[in-house]
Amino acid sequence: MTPPPTASIQGSNAAPSLNHSTTTGTKRGHRLSSFVYSADTPAEKRAFHILSERQRRNDLKKLFETLRTHIPALGDKQKASKLTILKAAVDHLYEVTIKNNRLVGTYDKEKARNEQLLAHLKHLQSLPPPTATPGSISQASNQIGFTLNSYHHNHRSLNTTATNNTANNTAMTTVH
Repeated sequence: MTPPPTASIQGSNAAPSLNHSTTTGTKRGHRLSSFVYSADTPAEKRAFHILSERQRRNDLKKLFETLRTHIPALGDKQKASKLTILKAAVDHLYEVTIKNNRLVGTYDKEKARNEQLLAHLKHLQSLPPPTATPGSISQASNQIGFTLNSYHHNHRSLNTTATNNTANNTAMTTVH
């Protein structure tokens, strides 16, 4: 087993050299860089605090940059203030939430419609297949023939009426 890394001071004004390890185990479960440090003097504690604060600011800066790249409204902006990034993130989350709610509603409607169609299909499959009898076939063909004859009769009478009207109009024009 290796001993934990420690910080060492190389002179009274020198910054401590820190061995840093990555650990997990905060309340939020984030992955943080932690420094194992043993300092006895106030100068060593202050130097460690300065390095720790610098590391925290760098981590925060990287997280804001990552957030900025994931917000469509900021697009290609290379520079955006933290406030702008946070406002755009809130707006984007609001839009995504609204879209998600709309899609969930559509999904629920389509799921209900699908269940209705499946129930209807089961009902249709439970019915006996239709059978054609000679009487039903001739009755259907007679109905079709009657409908076609009615159509042709009406169509011919319309053509005759149109022809007669044209002839009357021509006759009237030549009389004058």
